[in-house]
Amino acid sequence: MQRAVAAIVLGAFLAVGAAWAQVKSGKGGYEQLTLFNEAFERIRQDAVEPVAEGKLIGAAIAGMLAGLDARSAYISESAFRALQAPAKEDAGTLGLVVTIENGQLKVISPQDGSPSALAGIGPGDVIFAIDKEPVYDLTLAEAERKLRGPVGSEVKLTLRRGAGKPVDLTVKREAYKLQAVTARVEAGNIGYLRIAGFDAATQPALAGAVQDLRQRTGGKLIGIIIDLRNNPGGVFESAVAVADAFIDQGDIVVVKGRKPNSLKRISHAACGACQRRHGAGG
Repeated sequence: MQRAVAAIVLGAFLAVGAAWAQVKSGKGGYEQLTLFNEAFERIRQDAVEPVAEGKLIGAAIAGMLAGLDARSAYISESAFRALQAPAKEDAGTLGLVVTIENGQLKVISPQDGSPSALAGIGPGDVIFAIDKEPVYDLTLAEAERKLRGPVGSEVKLTLRRGAGKPVDLTVKREAYKLQAVTARVEAGNIGYLRIAGFDAATQPALAGAVQDLRQRTGGKLIGIIIDLRNNPGGVFESAVAVADAFIDQGDIVVVKGRKPNSLKRISHAACGACQRRHGAGG
């Protein structure tokens, strides 16, 4: 078994070396695709354990995207369908936004008031295991499915913060729903707005919160503090609509692609449809 594994690892290194040699020699994409096909067939036929073709292709695509940057990832059709499926009524959540970074399951942010936030999980924490099962070989969709479960059930997380030692936390899943916008009055005439995420309800909630702040200050609102700390993001159009509520002129977003004609600017005037669709901002 060890000899077989060593042979496969050696073969992988030889394949990488051959690919590098082809790149240096200036051979085109077709030659390198031939090399890929040879490596694919060698692994499919000679791997110690049988490997499904779909798994090999998925891993190859995921590897190509992972080599671009930390924000690029491949989601299979089945995983995408699972993400699009509506949550079950009895489904519980930790309210935890995570990502895969450098092969590790990393916390982007615990959502405000969620079970994960109450348990003390923080941005940047790295999760090593879910219910004692390592997560290093899980896709993001698979990890997120493991974090969900019936309301009232518990999940055990092994995580590390910074250079500290790994710790175990047991968190109970709840029927949690993020309150994207909360507001209060500070010093009698200053509004405080907490925007914890961007979804379809954020901009209407923001408009209502600003109107409420004006009424509570008797029309003497002199300024607004916007708190976006640990906001993990969300729906792009919602974020643009929220920004449009506070920007009177100029560009809100500039989207630039690889091709020169792909430049797209979304300005205050162009986003008027955002306000009409989501409700007028403050």
